[in-house]
Amino acid sequence: MENNTNYSDSRIGKVLNIKDDAAEPVMECVKEKDKELGGIAVERLSSAILRIEALEEEKKKIAKRFRDVFSEAKGSGFDVKIMRAVLKLRKMYIKDRYDRDVLLEAYRSALQV
Repeated sequence: MENNTNYSDSRIGKVLNIKDDAAEPVMECVKEKDKELGGIAVERLSSAILRIEALEEEKKKIAKRFRDVFSEAKGSGFDVKIMRAVLKLRKMYIKDRYDRDVLLEAYRSALQV
């Protein structure tokens, strides 16, 4: 979309002969709206982005610690794949784990595995 200089923001004040007055009182709601850019609360957005970035850094550090523990366990002779399966089972409710085991056994029996 072209910028028509007849109606550009920089000329509106000149055309209407309006000058900014620093002493002019401004309503609170207008002050809050002035802190927004295109309907976006800039400070809140910036704060959220910074917090997310900090959490991502923490997540990377925690992921590295997980890798270190699994690497240590592997070095001690444990099967990491089985450890992950055990962790998954421990997260399940007892009833869900029991139902899973019964169904797994039924499938094994049906397929003679």
